[in-house]
Amino acid sequence: MNEHEQVIRDYLTALSRWDWATHVLEHGVCYRPQPKPRGHGYRFGQERRCFANAYRLAEKHGLPYVEGWAVPAIDGWEHDTFAVHHAWCSDADGGVIDPTWRTPGLAYIGVPVDLPLVFSTLIEHGRWGVLGTLRDLPIPA
Repeated sequence: MNEHEQVIRDYLTALSRWDWATHVLEHGVCYRPQPKPRGHGYRFGQERRCFANAYRLAEKHGLPYVEGWAVPAIDGWEHDTFAVHHAWCSDADGGVIDPTWRTPGLAYIGVPVDLPLVFSTLIEHGRWGVLGTLRDLPIPA
């Protein structure tokens, strides 16, 4: 585990009174940051729309949708790193395909979520994001 993954784990531990934080601590996987692969037709979506961007990319290309926490790489940031609730897709080798951040994050920890659950959560609750919305969270296979 690298120092940035530890930032995420520390954040989730501090918030472990919430079911979603405990869920990601227990079932989350570390995904490998990488630049967006070229030659596959993967396109960046709108900034600050990671859940919708990841959903659309997963739906269009048959990729796993992953939701969790990530540490962004921010040029010129001189303070401690921090984790944000984020969504991305992954390749077969656990590499991140992030359709939102132009610069790959420093660390990603999350759980894969089936697309029908993502969509039904959006319809039922009127907002993107499964973690932090549902009481019965999906356990990855």
